[in-house]
Amino acid sequence: MADPLPGVRLGIVRSISYGLFGKPDQFMPQLRELGAGLVRVYFYWSQVEPEPGRWSFDAVDAFLDQLDGSEEVWVTVCSSSPWATRQATEFLPPSPAKDPQGYRRFVDRLVRHCAGRVRYWQCDNEPSNVGLLWAGTAPEYVAQLREFHQAVKAADPDAAVVLGGAPYALPASAPDSPDRQFFDVLLRDGRDFFDLFDLHLYGQAERIPADVEAARGLMRNFGYEKPLVAGEYNAPWPNSLPGGGGGDAGRHGQAVPGHDQPAAAAADVHARLPPGAGGHAPPHQLPRARHAEPAGPVGRGPADGLLEPGPGHPRLREPPCR
Repeated sequence: MADPLPGVRLGIVRSISYGLFGKPDQFMPQLRELGAGLVRVYFYWSQVEPEPGRWSFDAVDAFLDQLDGSEEVWVTVCSSSPWATRQATEFLPPSPAKDPQGYRRFVDRLVRHCAGRVRYWQCDNEPSNVGLLWAGTAPEYVAQLREFHQAVKAADPDAAVVLGGAPYALPASAPDSPDRQFFDVLLRDGRDFFDLFDLHLYGQAERIPADVEAARGLMRNFGYEKPLVAGEYNAPWPNSLPGGGGGDAGRHGQAVPGHDQPAAAAADVHARLPPGAGGHAPPHQLPRARHAEPAGPVGRGPADGLLEPGPGHPRLREPPCR
């Protein structure tokens, strides 16, 4: 696989439900007007294979048709299905596939359909947010990540696999916290099945260098270190401020489940810290991605990849550790 993080890019994340609850819209022209060169988008098993053996690439093609070849593309693939997964749903939460081989076929078909136009493939998002973003255990996620990795690499050997996003509280969490225990399993048992570690940064900006270093330390605990990307980044949400009230709408922007945010409302920036910058690099040097939303990838500095700032990430609730 070629170097997945060659330089600094700006990007946007297009919410979490593109084409899922309505006709997929155009947003790439707006992204290009912002000067962004990276985009992150979500697709669900329920969209691509709504019934066993019946394939539908309407939303995927509506997105691909907007690309002009100048962008880098990050796709988060969610294993949500009304028939193929343990928890029947078209949206949230994703859950383990009933048939791992069927899941691998789905991922293989999706990756081959995109024909090398997607550089970064992510296996679900924030799986430690059990109940909302993953309805399964950590070992079950690792087992599915293995299938995902094998399918992606067989279909597109040059693509990079991104581990499901780590919540922003993970770096400072106690060793016995649910998030930490979940990710310890992923990093210990799933080390061979991903190329990039995705850390989401929603806390105080001054904590970013320390959080990035702590996240790297979680990998080093198991004897390795891989490039770190930040698929989501935003200013601190109101509840984290002294006397702060508000809720998820204040943290992520006004969001209605099932409705994408306008592209202009969620522009995110991606940057990369220079090698050797360590914990002393200022936050604006970090890579960023977003929901809109904007997106991007990483290298080998304190934060090597994509950060996603932006208000467009609709969270229905926070994980227990947050």
